[in-house]
This record gives sequence, C-alpha cells and structure tokens, in this order.
Amino acid sequence: MEIYQPSEDSHLLSNSVKDYLINLNKKINNITNINNVKYNKSSNNKYNPYSLASFINPNHINNKSINSNNNNNSNLSAKFKSSNLINSNKSPLSSSNHINDIKDLIKIIDIGSGSGIQAKTCKKLGFNNILTSDINPNVIKSLKKQGFKSINSNLFEKIKGKFDLIIFNPPYLPEDKNEPPDSRHATTAGKQGYEIIIKFLKQAKSHLETKGTILLLFSSLSKPNIIKKQAKALGYGLKLIKKQNLFFEKIFVYKIKRKQSKALL
Repeated sequence: MEIYQPSEDSHLLSNSVKDYLINLNKKINNITNINNVKYNKSSNNKYNPYSLASFINPNHINNKSINSNNNNNSNLSAKFKSSNLINSNKSPLSSSNHINDIKDLIKIIDIGSGSGIQAKTCKKLGFNNILTSDINPNVIKSLKKQGFKSINSNLFEKIKGKFDLIIFNPPYLPEDKNEPPDSRHATTAGKQGYEIIIKFLKQAKSHLETKGTILLLFSSLSKPNIIKKQAKALGYGLKLIKKQNLFFEKIFVYKIKRKQSKALL
C-alpha cells in the first residue's frame, strides 16, 4: 500500500488543526463537567449529551441563554428551551462516553486530504466524524485502507451536507508549464496561484454550517491579498493563526468564518 508523505506545509496546517481541536476539547470538558453546570429546567426537559452539544455548537440550536458566574468562571448557567433539546433516553452527563457523544456530533471534512495527516490529527484528539476527499483516486484508496471514509471528488463536486469544520491544504503555486501534468493537481492552483482557492471558498459557503469554521493554508506566492479580498467579498471573516517562513516563500494558515459569526467552535 502506498502511503503519501506529508509536506512541510501539511505539518504547519496539522499543528493549526491540533491547536484548534485542543481548545475545543477544553470547552467540551469544561461544559460537560456535571459539577460545574447549573440547569434551569422544567420537569419535562431532558438534559443529555446532545442538548449540551447544542450549547457547544450553536449550529444545532436556534436559541440559547448563557450567563457566566462572575464569582466562579468555571460555573456556567445554561438555559435551553425544551423545543431545542433532542429527546434521548441517555442518562445525564456522568462519564467520558458523553464527551465522545458530543465530539461525534461535530462534522469535519478534510478537502484534498493527500497523506491524511489532517484527518489523523483529528482522530488522535478523539474527533471521529471525519470525511476525507481528494481528486486523486490513488489517494482515496490509500485513505480507505487506513480506515478513513473517503470520497474521490474535485473540491465539493461530489460532497453532500454541511460541516462544522472544513480543512483545506490546497495546491497554491502559479502554473509552471514545465511541470509534469501528473503532479500539477498537487501543486498548481491555476495560472496565478489562487484560482483553486477562490473556487474552494465559493463552494464552501454551501457546505459550511452557519457557525462553522474553515482552516485554510496558502502561500505568499498565491497572491494572498487577492485571496483575502475575495474571501471578504464572499462574506467571510479571516484571522491569521499561523505563519512560517521558508526559503523562498511564507506560508499562512487562516481561520475563516462567516462574518458576524460568534461560534464557540
């Protein structure tokens, strides 16, 4: 079985994914600590891992009221309307199994998976609701043999549904006519080095949950000002979270959300 090796930029994005999910893990652990959560509930309300998942991930609810206790920052008062709660026979939060239940509600897609390093990072941190995709059918075979659900797709062409986290390490170099056609899918983003990235951002709008997040890597060779301008025109807000200087370029990782999104994710 051929295993594709991650590049240096893949490691930078993987570190960003790791930091992001470690932070999310902390939020999940804090909120699912039954001793530090106070409920305002009627006799008909059932408080279970899925209702608390709604608190963590606003994609799954319409209304919420959250008040921090000024005397103890670890204490949260969460008020849920009964219509927002998912009916379940599960018992109230009491074990790590419930934390895993919440993690399984968080849908992740790794576009252009390649070696699968991003999906592996997610899995190591306990997030298993992962879909991988790639334009290269040989990559798909490799990912499936490694145990990942994987779809052979050009960006979102064959992808259905919406995701809480979208990860993309795109090809980002300008076209080089001397490059062999077989390797262009992995390196070339178009004549100017940003066309595929813009196409991705346009398509991602239909697959990103309202409060979802995109983690996107690109290079100083990709004309980043054009990418950022186009992203803002599409209704995204961007935040630089990592940067690395290489010999002939700089690579950046941006956290991208819909404008005015105030998700906890």
